[in-house]
Amino acid sequence: MKKIIPLLLIVLAGCNNNNTKDKHAKSNGDSANDKATTQTSTTGGACGKLILFRQGAVIEGTSYNAAGKVTAKQITTVKEVKEEGTMLVARSSAVIEEAGAGKNMELVYKCDGRDLYMDMTPLMENFGSLKNKTGEIKPIEFPIDILEGQTLPDASYTVTMGKAPIMMDITVMYKNRTVSAKENVTTPAGSWECFKVHCNIESDVKGLDERSAKILTLVKNSTKMEMTMWFSPAFGIVKSETYKAGKLSSRTEITSVKE
Repeated sequence: MKKIIPLLLIVLAGCNNNNTKDKHAKSNGDSANDKATTQTSTTGGACGKLILFRQGAVIEGTSYNAAGKVTAKQITTVKEVKEEGTMLVARSSAVIEEAGAGKNMELVYKCDGRDLYMDMTPLMENFGSLKNKTGEIKPIEFPIDILEGQTLPDASYTVTMGKAPIMMDITVMYKNRTVSAKENVTTPAGSWECFKVHCNIESDVKGLDERSAKILTLVKNSTKMEMTMWFSPAFGIVKSETYKAGKLSSRTEITSVKE
């Protein structure tokens, strides 16, 4: 089974990089005024500043295992950006390079001036070898005016597989998403001032027999997963780390940004 969860979470990115530290620092009053402005003009407001909403931009993210070996790369190219109602919508193409093979997919990102809504479609590729699968996917959300101490909405995706009458639903949830202190983060693409966002990754399977359900519960309890993301309000997700049972499992970071 492929493991591209961490790689997906770094494809949101913004502009004004120039290999210098992000200076996105605002008072609460300024943030409130910005929200009012960007609600009526997403293109000219906070949304339009993000590189993910700039046609032609190319963003590269690289994933590493716990030992630091490269395991995958994702190259995302912004193909089209336009306003749809109150949303600024970016349609992008992504190439995931893993184990010497490439996978192409189309992604859609949205911004309403206050929040970024991130397409989680690539997570379906974790179940790429399974037949007869369908999916229900909710976007993962990040506020542009993120603040220390915030609790962010949960996100999840569900995969349904099998054939009637034997069907199985696998749901992966990103829960308890909390924002902690700022940190300076440097990657090969530049340096930013970021907020750390922590979450628990939980799963649930419906349709298993009783014995299989008990085994799954034991496995989940012994391999609890957590993720930490470093989010820059003027850039997006700069870096992420995934942990299994308290130990680093993988790391992903932005390695190149071109406009």
